Amino acid sequence: MNILYLSEPDPRMTHFGGAQRTNYIWRALQEVGDVYTMTFDQRFETEEVAPRLWYVKKLQIVNPLRDFFYKLQYKLLYPLQVLQCFPLATKIEKTADEIFPGIKFDVVVCRYLDVLGEMHLWGHPLLIVDIDDDPLQMFDTAKSRSMNPLLRHLGRWILKCQLQFLSRKMTLGWLSNASQVNACRIRVPLAALRNISAVPSVDYEPEATRKMQILSVGALDYAPNYLGIDYFLTEIWPTVHKAFPDLNYVIVGKNAPTVYVEKWKSSPNVIQMGFVDNLEQLYAESLCTVVSVGSGGGTCIKTIESLSYGRVCLSTPFGIRGHEDAVASSDIGLYAFNDASHFVELLNDKVMNQTGRSVHEMAARQYAEENFSFKAFADTVKQTVQNVVNQ
Repeated sequence: MNILYLSEPDPRMTHFGGAQRTNYIWRALQEVGDVYTMTFDQRFETEEVAPRLWYVKKLQIVNPLRDFFYKLQYKLLYPLQVLQCFPLATKIEKTADEIFPGIKFDVVVCRYLDVLGEMHLWGHPLLIVDIDDDPLQMFDTAKSRSMNPLLRHLGRWILKCQLQFLSRKMTLGWLSNASQVNACRIRVPLAALRNISAVPSVDYEPEATRKMQILSVGALDYAPNYLGIDYFLTEIWPTVHKAFPDLNYVIVGKNAPTVYVEKWKSSPNVIQMGFVDNLEQLYAESLCTVVSVGSGGGTCIKTIESLSYGRVCLSTPFGIRGHEDAVASSDIGLYAFNDASHFVELLNDKVMNQTGRSVHEMAARQYAEENFSFKAFADTVKQTVQNVVNQ
């Protein structure tokens, strides 16, 4: 089976949650057939960077008239925070037919609706799109928060129209949150492809000596992540610091807006580490992790990653989405906090008691291993692709 994989980032990259999902889909598709990959960027030249893996350059300037209208549509629609599904497509230097001549593709898999809509990449009879996060939930909880009501209503209406249009171009879509499959407004067959995270290496020491620190990890150029940490430092951390004055809060992630970086420096016992290539030592040394997101879509990969590393995770209710049934029915080392006093209560009950913490950590690792393995992820990809091709 010949599969064309269309992706914005290089699928070999794994340094943040979204890139990891791109990589996992790419690897899973290689277990189904021969994968031919095109990844798009205006910064690089069009070239083959690995066997059957091509960087393809976006052409932003084609001719003066087209360039004027391209920039005009972008200027009009970008402030509305809708998909990059514009009437005038972004041109690319070479098409799949030119890069892979003579190859007949049995199915095309596209990572993200934006990639599909921006460059009008729908000229294939069988097209699977990894939608990942519900676009309307992303819009409602994150993208539209700073918009005035009139623009918010207009943007939401345009987004719904875009989704209806793109639905007619797709064969099937994947969502990362299974509970959104029936609720999503995209009018095309949908299937759940749950997020998985990086897993510990064989050298990871889950029983390592702990420091008096709690940990948050995330890409800090992503608004739900840095807004979540800002909420935690403003609303939760002062009470936590008063109750545990020796406790440190370690923040890992790069490219946070400067205004927030400077603001967070005034918070006591807060350590901003920027990008960390290997997180294992930090997970091993930390008492627990904190997921403070209050917006976004899909499921939070860092919640799963924390459980995979055998660390209790204290999360906002929004951060446990996708795990609600498991949290309600059993102890999986994942607990939702409602406010500062509740967070302190959970720290006392679930984290500071070493004997009890060990039980919760063991439950966390067991839950992650049973439900979020690469094998289960790859099996879902293989079954979906084979069903689409054989239908």
